[in-house]
Amino acid sequence: MHHTPVLLQESLEALAIDPEGTYVDLTFGGGGHTQAILQQLQGGRLLAFDQDPAAAAVAQELVDARFTFIQANARFMQQFLTFHGVTSVDGILADLGVSSYQIDTAARGFSTRWEGMLDMRMNPESDLTAHDIVNTYTAEQLQQLFQDYGEVRNARTVAKAIVAARAVASIHTTQDLRNILRRWAPSGRAAKYYLPNNLWKARCPLLSLPRRPACQTISTGGQLGRGAAQRCVRQSTAAFPTCVQKAGSPF
Repeated sequence: MHHTPVLLQESLEALAIDPEGTYVDLTFGGGGHTQAILQQLQGGRLLAFDQDPAAAAVAQELVDARFTFIQANARFMQQFLTFHGVTSVDGILADLGVSSYQIDTAARGFSTRWEGMLDMRMNPESDLTAHDIVNTYTAEQLQQLFQDYGEVRNARTVAKAIVAARAVASIHTTQDLRNILRRWAPSGRAAKYYLPNNLWKARCPLLSLPRRPACQTISTGGQLGRGAAQRCVRQSTAAFPTCVQKAGSPF
């Protein structure tokens, strides 16, 4: 599992890293951002979060006294920073979205290319799966999820289609769901219309983000960097009041 971040240099510039500072990577993933930040630190410190066991395995290989990996959902950032004796940080980075590793691993259920069970859990040990959502949520619940977080314009139609289909047979795999949605996918946008872009964003985005304590933790002049999944970021504007945004920053 390896991650080559998009806009890496821009993200590092936006963080304006102090070699002696303390930083937080809320989405460790394959460790691409973390390793780049560590290269710019001298006596500083970096704490990284990720609830995915695959990410934890990568983190075990990163032996550095300045680095602390925390296998937990990033929404618990404040509690863990307190536990590790951190009262303020100089920058926080969150690169939101599904990683290429997760998409390419069929068993994780994120892929539109490979068939797999409807799982889509960022943490495979958590209880709620995408299978549970599409097979048990009401049409009204599905509609709200799709239109609020998935950017699906015909969310009501799609929700009704899912409920009608599961009345005939349960929806088990990514291909099952794709077959149901195929009729409603906008012409030329079928690949983007299916699972990762829509059901995943309906599945988990804002629940994985720390709320106002994120900015309360950042020291004066510190940086809050936000990566992909821009819809999630726009939805969480109130949760992430601007601490500092430098001209030309990618968020």
